[in-house]
Amino acid sequence: MNYFPLIPTGEFIPQDNPHAVSVSLPFFQDIIDYEEEKPALLQQMRSGYPRFFVNGFVKQIILKFREENVISPEFEIFVLPNERILKIIENKILQPLDYSEKWGLFFVKIDKKDKIFKALKKIIRNIGAIVSSRRAEDLLYDKNWIGNRFEEEIITENAPNKIKNSLAKAYGCKPSDVLLANSGTNAVFAAIETILRLQNKSKNGKIVQLGWLYLDSQEIIQNYDSECYVQLNAHDKNALENYLENNYQNLSCVVTEVITNPSLQCVDLPWLRELCLKYHLPLIVDSTLGTPYLVDVLPYCDVAVESLTKFASGNADVLMGAVIVNPSFERGKAFLQTSEDFLILPYQRDVERLAFEISGYENRVKQAAENAHQLYEFLKKQDFTAKIYAVQEGKSRENYKKIAKTSIPGVPLLGLVFKGNIRAYYDMLPFAKGPSLGTEFTLAMAYVYLAHYDLLQTEAGIDYLEKNDLNPNLLRISVGAEPIEEILKAFKNL
Repeated sequence: MNYFPLIPTGEFIPQDNPHAVSVSLPFFQDIIDYEEEKPALLQQMRSGYPRFFVNGFVKQIILKFREENVISPEFEIFVLPNERILKIIENKILQPLDYSEKWGLFFVKIDKKDKIFKALKKIIRNIGAIVSSRRAEDLLYDKNWIGNRFEEEIITENAPNKIKNSLAKAYGCKPSDVLLANSGTNAVFAAIETILRLQNKSKNGKIVQLGWLYLDSQEIIQNYDSECYVQLNAHDKNALENYLENNYQNLSCVVTEVITNPSLQCVDLPWLRELCLKYHLPLIVDSTLGTPYLVDVLPYCDVAVESLTKFASGNADVLMGAVIVNPSFERGKAFLQTSEDFLILPYQRDVERLAFEISGYENRVKQAAENAHQLYEFLKKQDFTAKIYAVQEGKSRENYKKIAKTSIPGVPLLGLVFKGNIRAYYDMLPFAKGPSLGTEFTLAMAYVYLAHYDLLQTEAGIDYLEKNDLNPNLLRISVGAEPIEEILKAFKNL
């Protein structure tokens, strides 16, 4: 059996699935061409990460709207899921938008030369304000614009409750403490916005970011206040303690990831919890990489968020997120009520798909984590290895043990820096290659090139990355649940 077939450039990951949230970029030049928006490459792309790439079904809806309203190509059309999110975006950009309601959706028209165009595009992405591919598909089908819908396994009976019950059991809370969002990014956005609103009477909105977080999480934080405190080294306890001691009266919350993406640092979470309690600061923890089956985070934070798109789905074919509220959070009831103003509820068919997939979550993630640890032990001994990013490394190892739920020493994610040119190694590896993580199949990504290509274009940007221990040549490996012998063989053949 060929566990790692070559997926052509621009094709869906997973293959032949129009709801895929990843795209195949099997050769390093594909990444460069994508980042530099080379027309030949862009024309090949049938898929992409949804907040950066418009799904094919959604494109068809936008095209129908353009044709009906005879809209010139000089205008960009953004389609939003509801009016409430439209109003949130208008409040963010401080001006009304030119929009039309059609088919239950809200279409925003904006001149690409407008001074707010780039800001608007970024805000939509950061909020997760996108329309579900399944919702677009259903609309096309109901209007007889397509002949059939993609067939997939789903659970229709009590689908939202099945997801909430699974997550509640894993996190150690009640199903009513679990809120669902249309994406992990929207879950992060809603959690932060809700905390800021609850803290508004006595705080001014400054946020503490601990660790190098996922791109959109960082941008969400930085959009609030340029003076938000960003500490990229999650292990520097003295720096954080000193800052909080001197500034806690002007802060609203602390945000971190357990484990951080992509540097795979694990903060001393029990220590951080006590520090936040000392200064009465709510703590938000993104538990996507740790997962509720590998680490115990909820006792050590007020609110946990998770991108269910990743390990909970395991198939990279549905967008969804969750907000999980600690039952002991003193403002928990107010949080649950207020967060409804910022959450984008997931589409029913997305819920039904995830309800089917989530039943395999625990076994899938534990098998992948065990594989990742064996791969870690193997890579440490290889001549081609210059550096490994892993939670098993340095101070993270002991911090991880404090919250680990299993005897498995790590999570299903590794970062690898090769001795020599990443391009050659990248091209030789047979795994699926593209954005996202958490799939049951191994998925590799040249993280810095895809997430921070702009920083690689200047000496200052490269220096910034290196000062923060993020090697430009980092290959992030989301280890799958394939037979470990097959995964190791791929590296033995380099």
